Amino acid sequence: MKRNWQQCSPTQRLGRWRVPQATMNRRGDLKLSRVAWEMLGLAPYAFVLFDKPNQTIGIRPCRGHLKDTFKLTADGRHGAAVLNLASLRYDFGIKFDITIRFHEIHADQDGTLILDLTKATAAYHGHRIGAFHSERKEKLERKRQVAPY
Repeated sequence: MKRNWQQCSPTQRLGRWRVPQATMNRRGDLKLSRVAWEMLGLAPYAFVLFDKPNQTIGIRPCRGHLKDTFKLTADGRHGAAVLNLASLRYDFGIKFDITIRFHEIHADQDGTLILDLTKATAAYHGHRIGAFHSERKEKLERKRQVAPY
């Protein structure tokens, strides 16, 4: 039998810590991973832009505190940053009652980080039932599971 071998390289796949990630909770706190914040040049402030027809959030870095800039605050041990976007929710009527995760995060030619709301999904992954339950507006009644025997 003839085999058609192809060599696999460990650097072709990007792991969890090498891709930009962002989540937003229902209160409007946007959390950027270290990689996403590095795409902004570790800027301490940022302009927040919103494209309503395309449902896209843009984050443009700014080196100093100017009018209409939002402060990026360092969070956690691994270099994440938090940006409070509660006013974005109220100004443009963005409503969701769960934490969402943005996919396909990238920077455009101007250095603006692009977060597409149409490609965002719920950040619930099945393991953090208590955290997911506390994020709900309509609380579900918790029931004890019946033993299978």
